[in-house]
Amino acid sequence: MTIPCDPKLLAPLGRVTWAAQRLQASVWDAINTLDGTPSDEPFGVALGVVINELRTKALSKAAEPDRTALVNWCDTDGQEATERRNGVLHAVTYTNPDGKTPSAGSGRIGRSATSRRTCWR
Repeated sequence: MTIPCDPKLLAPLGRVTWAAQRLQASVWDAINTLDGTPSDEPFGVALGVVINELRTKALSKAAEPDRTALVNWCDTDGQEATERRNGVLHAVTYTNPDGKTPSAGSGRIGRSATSRRTCWR
């Protein structure tokens, strides 16, 4: 079985996928710093949930000015990062013979507006 894909997209998507996964680990690192305990526990919770947990812990445990910076990041950049991460992790990795990437309504694959904005800016 072969997987149809555009080879030019694989390496860039691999790098971006690694960065997307590292984002979640970095949010956990911030939570662990606020908790005062390092942890290598695996995480099985969605990034949005983890960012909300960071926000909650920042409000209860962080001192100013870190509290404000963390809450602002969670409410703005963290939400944007989650949207972009999800767009990358759910992106289509192939191109149709006509040179266009499949989009919602093409009959080939459904995709959210988020992933279209993220991958084709």
